[in-house]
Amino acid sequence: MFMAAFLSLLLLGTSTSAASQKNQELVLRRQVSLFYKHFSNGRYDLMWEMTSSNFKKENDNNKKAYIEHLRKAAGLKAKVQIKSISIDVVKQRATVNLILKLWSSREKVWAEQEERNFWVFENGRWRFDYSIEAH
Repeated sequence: MFMAAFLSLLLLGTSTSAASQKNQELVLRRQVSLFYKHFSNGRYDLMWEMTSSNFKKENDNNKKAYIEHLRKAAGLKAKVQIKSISIDVVKQRATVNLILKLWSSREKVWAEQEERNFWVFENGRWRFDYSIEAH
């Protein structure tokens, strides 16, 4: 009897943590999509608000310079296709492998590249930390 109750609790805990992980993955997936939507819409100020404290520190906490830098990319639109998400619940970090498609209105062409985004869970939400080109 005790063993059956213990196994039941163990299985319940496993399914609960799996459900929680899936929920976090869904939330993160939405954040990634929103981040690139803000890029496409030229809302670099909202992108800045979605970045981590580490990202801001690396950019000298200079929101204005960040926005000016991204304005140089005006005319680019982004589409993102998420390939995979890996979440480390303990460290509250995530890796998002994606394909980034950029539309240049000047050149009238799509460019595509694979990227690896790193996100961190800070102040109750997922925040963009940094990105590298994946090979």
